[in-house]
Amino acid sequence: MSAPRPVEDLVDVDRPAWPWVQGLIAKSELPVEVLPVGPESAQRTLHRLQVTAGSALGAIALHTGGLIIDNWVRLLGGGGALPALGEYEEVGKMTVGYDLLGGRFALNGTALDGPPGGLWYWAPDTLEWESIDSTYSGMLEWFLGGALTKFYADCYWPDWRNEAIRAAPWEGITLFPPPFTKEGTKADQVRRKIVDMSLLLDLYVDTARQLAGKGPDDLVAVQAPAARA
Repeated sequence: MSAPRPVEDLVDVDRPAWPWVQGLIAKSELPVEVLPVGPESAQRTLHRLQVTAGSALGAIALHTGGLIIDNWVRLLGGGGALPALGEYEEVGKMTVGYDLLGGRFALNGTALDGPPGGLWYWAPDTLEWESIDSTYSGMLEWFLGGALTKFYADCYWPDWRNEAIRAAPWEGITLFPPPFTKEGTKADQVRRKIVDMSLLLDLYVDTARQLAGKGPDDLVAVQAPAARA
């Protein structure tokens, strides 16, 4: 096994990807919040990932504490208000983001079908992993280009923006009845409450394991920064 590359080699690249990411954000018609990150945390995350700043994943890790897209999707970055990329050990995959309802995005290693680096989504309405048929950089282009609203079209309720904007980065919205039940398939006809994302994820994972033994393994905790300190 080769030794890890020093962080200096990962940061100093001829073609950094951050300007490309900034361009996507600037052109996006959706609101995008770039969460702040400290330099030590950012470089520690980059070193842990062993990717360069020339990749989209490396750029997000080095320059942001994460992205919040349209107050709905939370993409992880170099740490801060959200967990850092790779902060929690997972087997065969790496969580790269969450959505407001507890859905989870992950890059495949060896745990899921398909090639390494492929993007997958664990859906709270099916309690299963679904292939997105994209890469991480492709997801950024897709979501920031406006496809996010198409992806979640069936999940919105009339005043969802007014509720979503009140949720902190580490919070989500729980639905009752939950979306994996027949009664919970329409978000505008259920009760909703803002809760810690960790509680929301625990609910779905525990339910999936009880029903079919197929929850997303190695649950990553999403807690307020003070709770993770």
